[in-house]
Amino acid sequence: DDDGAFLGWIAAGPKANFPYLAQRPGSRMGPQGDGVWSIACLAMALSHRGRGYSTEAVRLAIIEAKAAGAKTLEAYPLEPAPDGSGYRGSRELYEKAGFKAVEGEPSGELHALRMELTLA
Repeated sequence: DDDGAFLGWIAAGPKANFPYLAQRPGSRMGPQGDGVWSIACLAMALSHRGRGYSTEAVRLAIIEAKAAGAKTLEAYPLEPAPDGSGYRGSRELYEKAGFKAVEGEPSGELHALRMELTLA
């Protein structure tokens, strides 16, 4: 929140808490078991991108996942990273946080990645 203006939001937690990930390109390819957490969605208002808010949101998701005992944290960016409502974070954002691209698949005209960060 920036003086009442929407900045963005992140949905992160155990992968099993996001059942739609089992059908979504990128996320459906990875493991579904205990200890696997996901950044299911990351959205920042276009007017507030480039200010470090996404980096901070991912950093806080990593801290929360570690505190909860997660073994891995996944993220699912699209390439090329689209503007607007389809934003999931960029490959570069997650790579800077230590994630590695482990697999990917087509998603329409884009490519959906599954990126993974080992926590334990």
